[in-house]
Formats: sequence, C-alpha cells, structure tokens
Amino acid sequence: LFEEFYSDRLIPPWDKPGYSTEVAWRGLPDSNFDRNDYCEWCIRFESVNNVDALISEARMLADQNHSPQFSILMTVDQSPAEYFKQAVSSVKNQVYEKWELCIAVSMRTDASVIEFIELAQQTDSRIKYVTGDLKNRNLLNEAKLLATGDWLGILSATNMIASQATYMLA
Repeated sequence: LFEEFYSDRLIPPWDKPGYSTEVAWRGLPDSNFDRNDYCEWCIRFESVNNVDALISEARMLADQNHSPQFSILMTVDQSPAEYFKQAVSSVKNQVYEKWELCIAVSMRTDASVIEFIELAQQTDSRIKYVTGDLKNRNLLNEAKLLATGDWLGILSATNMIASQATYMLA
C-alpha cells in the first residue's frame, strides 16, 4: 500500500534540479540501500526510528557552501495563540537548520501571542518580527522586508509544516 501511494505521486529529491547525490548520500555505508527507490527512502528517513539519520543528513547538507537558506514568512492578525504556537514550533523543529522565521504582527494581535514571539526571538536568533497596523497583504510585505534567505516561503499562522519540509526543498 505504501509503495502504491508514493510511487506515482511524488518526485524523489534526487530527481529535482540541482540535487547532489554526492552530498546527500555521502556517509551512508549501507551498500544495499537503493538511493533511486523513493519508497525505500521514505521508509528509511521518514519513520520515527530514523530521525537521527535524517537530522545527520540535513546537517551535512546545511554545512555545504551552496546550501540555501529559507525565509519563512508569517503574518499574525488575530490568530488563536494555540495554533500560532504550534506553527512556530513546527518551524523550530526543522531538521534542516538554515531557515529564518520572519513574522509580521498586526496591532490587533493578542498580547499573549506577542509575548510568545518575543520569548521565541530571545531564545532563537533566526526568529525576527515586526509589528504594524496594517492589513494582511501589507503585513506580508513587512515580513518580506525582514527576509535575508535565498528562498521565500509563506506559512499561515494557523498551519504547521513537517519537520523535514525545508530539508526536502534544500
């Protein structure tokens, strides 16, 4: 069932433009591993038992000179604090560590959310924020002004991303 679901729907990372198998697979001594089999890759790296291997691969990739930095843009305007905290946690839990979270906060945002952002910024320098009395479209532009990464992504304050999301794009 797993192979039937994944085999026709997903493009393996090694088939994406600019992917370097030399970088990505270095340090994997398992000669029985078929790196062209995406289903096997998913089983190996997306299972809970293989988190350490995925983190190791992501760190090795991030250490390369040509590896991209991701700027994840987020706007916060009256978002429920619980969902917002989950969204931020999902970014902080990325196995690929070359990211920054650029948050634009509306003046209408609850004070507890702003306190959470300030605390998160103090504990992680990759988190940046700005406040303003703007509409959502303009908030996104404000978040974009904070960005310094090679690639931009937008994450809603009420959504989460998988822990390997930036790694898969790198």
